[in-house]
Formats: sequence, C-alpha cells, structure tokens
Amino acid sequence: MIDRDYLEKRSFMRMNMEAPAVIHLADGTQKSCLCIDLSAVGMLIEVDESFPMLTQFSVHLPALTGQFAPLDADVIVQRVEEVGPKRFQLGLEIERIK
Repeated sequence: MIDRDYLEKRSFMRMNMEAPAVIHLADGTQKSCLCIDLSAVGMLIEVDESFPMLTQFSVHLPALTGQFAPLDADVIVQRVEEVGPKRFQLGLEIERIK
C-alpha cells in the first residue's frame, strides 16, 4: 500500500516528468510546452502564453524512452497561473485519451 502521509492528498498520484510536449489547438496551431507532471485525470504544463479557462485542445507527449508509450489526450484548461515573464502553468483535465 502507498503511504499517503504527506500534505497533498489527492485521489490520483502525480508523476513528476518535466518532459517536452506539444499542444495542438483547434485552429491547427501547434505550440511547444513542458509537461511538469501527469496523473490519471490531468496534467500540469508550462507554456509561453496564457489560455482562457475551459479552452479545449489536445496534447502530445512523445515517448522519450522505451519505458512509456506516447500519450495523446484531449484536455480542458481548468487552472492558469503566471509563474514568470511569458511563463504560464496550465492545470489541464484529461477528457479523453486517444
């Protein structure tokens, strides 16, 4: 059993990643981003522009090693936080894994 005696008690454990990813917007635009962490129901990415809450797009997280398969998911922006000049962290809810 996992020891959950720590400050953050979430329903799903997060996997810290800090891996390059690509977001695909509805208009066909692609933007590079950094996936900070990933869980069964969401992810945290860092990107160079803000997005409105509830914006929908897809995220591609390539397989960097043979340990994991690439991930393609449709997501919805649930949280936006400015963390520096032209640096925003987006809390994303995974709607569907492709």
